[in-house]
Amino acid sequence: MASTSALKIQDDKLSSLGLNKMVVNKEQVTTYSRALGVASEKNPILVLIHGYPESAFMWRHLVPLLPSNAPIFAPDLPGYGGSAVIEKNDKLSVGNVVLSALKTEVPTSVQWQHYASPLTAAKEVTGYFHWPLLANVDLATRMITAFGGSNWCQEMILRWAGDNPEGLSSLKSDDALTVYGAFFDQPHTLRASCEDYKEGATTDVERAEQDQKEGKKIKIPTCLIYSESYLGSRYKFPEVWNDWIEEGVDVQHHGLGNGMGHFGVEEAPEESANVIGTWLARLGEKS
Repeated sequence: MASTSALKIQDDKLSSLGLNKMVVNKEQVTTYSRALGVASEKNPILVLIHGYPESAFMWRHLVPLLPSNAPIFAPDLPGYGGSAVIEKNDKLSVGNVVLSALKTEVPTSVQWQHYASPLTAAKEVTGYFHWPLLANVDLATRMITAFGGSNWCQEMILRWAGDNPEGLSSLKSDDALTVYGAFFDQPHTLRASCEDYKEGATTDVERAEQDQKEGKKIKIPTCLIYSESYLGSRYKFPEVWNDWIEEGVDVQHHGLGNGMGHFGVEEAPEESANVIGTWLARLGEKS
């Protein structure tokens, strides 16, 4: 099957980068990780969460450019890549499943005191966007199936990518579009991804509004990396995050220019890694 081949390509590539694969918990979450046992306040775990419509394969360029001692945890989100589908796809449910998987691999309660509130944890480690078509799950599933899940996935990636030739070449390397497309030919992946958007238009909005009313905000240092021509042209960074980050919290931001698009760590991996490395070094100095 195409999805089996795609998973092998993903497994082999991430293994070659020193990441160990595990499928954990009753939710059967596929994870790739390294050096979790050496995590500390000065050397925190980098939880790498992929976006729609990709998988953990998207981190293949970034991982070798990060500090060699940086602990990494990169899961396939429920329903994507090699991970099984879960019952509900709202951000809280997805966030809790991801955190539960990480707890399974790093079972030290002290490291999880920050995540005492599942709602706060889910907000900090997950991030999807909503699109009206996909929120209509039944219609979207039938339409995309008719078009072809792989065709849809690859076309969306290319539409959201930038126009920098080197960036596009980097994005497409390692036969990435074929890998992502093969995963999207799985009916359960297609439906789960649409369920994400359904929840994004309903449950997640309601929870976000409630968070705002209750004054729940991110309380840890934050680094924002985005495409200048994509999100950067629509929103003013970092001001757009003011409603979500507690006043006084250190916020660093960096726009990827030169025509780089939505898939920054694949289109501009060196620049992204430099920003992350500098940010991590500052965290260590302040701890």
